[in-house]
Amino acid sequence: MFIEQRIAVRLWLSIVCMLILGQAHAAPRVQVLSSVKPVQLIVDALAGATIDSELLLSAQVSPHDFALRFSDLRRLQQADVIIWLGPQFEHYLVKPLRRRDGKKIVSLLAARPASDKHWHDPHIWLDPLVVQDSAERIAAALMAADPDNATDYRAQLAAFQQRLQQLHERIAARFAPLAGRGVITTHAGLRHFLQRYQLRHVGSVYTGANELLSLKHIEGLRRRVERGAAHCVMLEPQYERSKIQALFKSLDINLVEVDVLGATATSYATLLNEVSDAVYRCLVEKKPGTR
Repeated sequence: MFIEQRIAVRLWLSIVCMLILGQAHAAPRVQVLSSVKPVQLIVDALAGATIDSELLLSAQVSPHDFALRFSDLRRLQQADVIIWLGPQFEHYLVKPLRRRDGKKIVSLLAARPASDKHWHDPHIWLDPLVVQDSAERIAAALMAADPDNATDYRAQLAAFQQRLQQLHERIAARFAPLAGRGVITTHAGLRHFLQRYQLRHVGSVYTGANELLSLKHIEGLRRRVERGAAHCVMLEPQYERSKIQALFKSLDINLVEVDVLGATATSYATLLNEVSDAVYRCLVEKKPGTR
C-alpha cells in the first residue's frame, strides 16, 4: 500500500509539473486596449476569448472632459494593440500615443474619407455600415499582432459582418415609415445614426465641450419645435438633464434618454438596439415628458 501511495504521489507531481511547464511556455495572450466602450464591444465581437480585452475609459465618463491618470498611462504603454477613434474624439490620447514606439495603434477615424460630410463627427459606431469598415481594420490589426489565430479572426470578422448587415436591415425597416422626422440632440453624437436611417438632425443643445449653445440658438430650437419641425429631444446621461428639460419646458415634445456610449450594453448589437429603441420611442410616443 505504501509503495502504491508513493507511485500515486509521484504521478500527481509529474502531472502538476507538466501543467506548470506548459503554462510557462505558452505564448502570452495579446493585450488589446480599447479607448471607449463601443470600440471594445466591436473588438470583443471579433476576438472573443482569444485576447485580453481591456477598456481605458469607463462608459459612465464623458470622453470630452476626461483626464488620464498615471495608471492609464502605464496601461497605454503595456498594451500590444490600442484601438481608438482619433484626436477628434480623444484629444487626451494624442501625446501619450506618440510615445508608443513600435507598438500597434489603430485610429478608426483615420479611414474616414474627406468627402464624408460628417467625417468630423467621431461617433461612427452609431452607423453599422461604417462599423463594417472599422471591423476590417481592427481584424487586420489583430491578425498582425497574433498571426497564430488569424484564421479565427477572419471567421469571426465574416460572422460579425453578416450580423451587422442584418442589424442594419432590421433598423432601416423600422424607421422607414418615419423618414424625415426631426430630432434635437443633447450634442451632435447621434448624427451618424439619424443620417443612416433618413431622420433629420434639427440641432443640438450643447457643444462638444459640454457648453450650452447661445440663447439665440436655443430660442431657434424652441421655434422649430413650435412649428413642428422637431418631433423629439434626445437626452444623454453624461449631461445635466434638468437644464435640458428647463429649455423645452411648456413645449409639447417628448424628451427621452439615450446612452450612445452603451454603459450597460453587453454587445455591439445590444448597444445599437438600445439606441434604436430610444429614438423610436422619442418619435412615436405622444405623451411628452422624460422617460
